[in-house]
Amino acid sequence: MDTLRERMRREMRVRGLSESTIKSYVGAMRLMVKRTGIHPAQLTEQLLTEYLNGLLEQRKVAPSTYMQHVSAMRFFFKHVVAREFPILYQARPRQRRVLPTVISVEQVAAILRCIRKPRMFTFASVIYGCGLRRAEALALSVEHVDVQRGMLHVISGKGGKDRMVPIPARVVEILAEHMRRDGIVWGSLFPSPWIPGRTMCPTSGGRALALAAVEAGVKPKITPHCLRHCYATHLLERGVSVRLIQDFLGHRSIQTTALYTHLTDHSMNRVHEALDLMTSQL
Repeated sequence: MDTLRERMRREMRVRGLSESTIKSYVGAMRLMVKRTGIHPAQLTEQLLTEYLNGLLEQRKVAPSTYMQHVSAMRFFFKHVVAREFPILYQARPRQRRVLPTVISVEQVAAILRCIRKPRMFTFASVIYGCGLRRAEALALSVEHVDVQRGMLHVISGKGGKDRMVPIPARVVEILAEHMRRDGIVWGSLFPSPWIPGRTMCPTSGGRALALAAVEAGVKPKITPHCLRHCYATHLLERGVSVRLIQDFLGHRSIQTTALYTHLTDHSMNRVHEALDLMTSQL
């Protein structure tokens, strides 16, 4: 399997897949081999169907995780060993649309004030103030901050796309203080304090945020991605167009961004007004 694993990595790299996708796909194939105990060249359609069913019935993985495994198998069997399994193109688990967790501007501010470590406070402030994904924030460098234009250059976001997003004046101040305090003049904005040339641990910001949410008395589970959801919802509530927010978030489809219209207080107020009017004569 080692040779096949390297071939899989090579085939994915030449097709331009991101390193995170390569890692996920290789991990999915490694798990399949470990759990089935069967070499991929010896798999049958029936064994593959049983394995996929086990992911759903025994392991109860989320639909997105299931499809990640399916996509990894599709790629491996098509491009690495040239085998076709119809089941891989028929696998479509029922998706459950989950509304994202969104809290108020005041609650976000209260949580951020409870983050004790300055670096983690800066990290969370950049994610909320610019609507970034966690990995995008970790990838930021000093040269990506355009103070004169008030813009942030996001490099290689999801799907390998770059984009420019506005950076709030307050976040510019927070970043300037962060760079002065940590002696950052070039390179990564969030370098690892322990390993030269690496960024800080991806999970450390999430832990700090979760602890701060508890201290602030905010009940929902708050993650860095929740701050991104709050960014989009709060912009909508203040009249920024869905089309602009789509660009800022780096969404491929405006339908993804439109989900946030269901979460704004303004939208809900209009709904309640309409419902009250509809039922006033009952």
